[in-house]
Amino acid sequence: EVMEEEESIDLGSVLQGLTLSSADDAATDTAVNSYAYELIMTFNTTDESGAEVTQSVNMSVAYSNDPPAANIIMLAEGVDGADEFGQITMAQTGDTVYMVIPELGCITQTTADMDLLSDGNPLGDTFSPETLFEEFDISEAKRVRPDEEINGIEVEHYTFDETAIDDPESEVKEVNGDVYIAKDGGYLVRMVVSGIGQFEGFDGDTPSDGAVSFEYNLTSYNEPIEVLIPTECENAGAAVDLPMVDDAYEVTSFAGFVSYKSDIAFDEIIAFYEGVLADAGWVKDEDASYSFSGTASMSYTKEQETLTVMISQETDGGPQSVMLITEESE
Repeated sequence: EVMEEEESIDLGSVLQGLTLSSADDAATDTAVNSYAYELIMTFNTTDESGAEVTQSVNMSVAYSNDPPAANIIMLAEGVDGADEFGQITMAQTGDTVYMVIPELGCITQTTADMDLLSDGNPLGDTFSPETLFEEFDISEAKRVRPDEEINGIEVEHYTFDETAIDDPESEVKEVNGDVYIAKDGGYLVRMVVSGIGQFEGFDGDTPSDGAVSFEYNLTSYNEPIEVLIPTECENAGAAVDLPMVDDAYEVTSFAGFVSYKSDIAFDEIIAFYEGVLADAGWVKDEDASYSFSGTASMSYTKEQETLTVMISQETDGGPQSVMLITEESE
């Protein structure tokens, strides 16, 4: 390998090369219609007792705009809440988003409430290359020759150090970075960064001395991506066999719980549930039910199960909020 002179690189433009193209541009030669990547992050430090602590976050991400689909899998270890929420799986097909969280099981929503392909995707935004590497200025990175090939993609290889951190308050003392950029298309194919200094870790703790590493690898680019509904969600509809009005939207559901919004009148929704639940064999507990000032709560029992229906009327003429909760009777 021969190190060459410094070359000007706009990392922001490189990272933007991983933005999905719009529907209008999907058929152009330069369109980005799908991509997938893997991200591995680790932070090694010591706690107050001097014991070694390792935090890690591994992610697998895939996006497609034709057909619209997305898949995000995150596994976290050693961070706060990892025991309860250490592995999260999200998938989007059509206008439905599936999310599997330990202890909660499968949660389904519509893209009106959460769209993994748009801004506001919580996991995708937080752990995207744009966010993770936004403080790096590699405009003076050094080119490494000869050029290389990664996953069948011809790339240009550049290296950089701690001078690339564009933050005067940074407590990072040492950085070693390698970035690999596609020769045709100028998008990010691989990026490996290691650093020594003070870091907050992956759960926002008080900064402590340690070593951090990031490794990003593009695994697919403009190739068909298959997004599968998580196994835990395959029977989600059967697990939540609860009635909803015809115009229900922004639906969130998991075992024993459904919430949604409706533009149907408040009184009509009450009448709907009184009729459909009675037909299904549910018995209303009048003493535990009420309707007052735009809020209704109706309690039902059926065999060894209880059902609570709560309806809230918006004061500004907006949609009604409906929530259904089932529990096994004691």
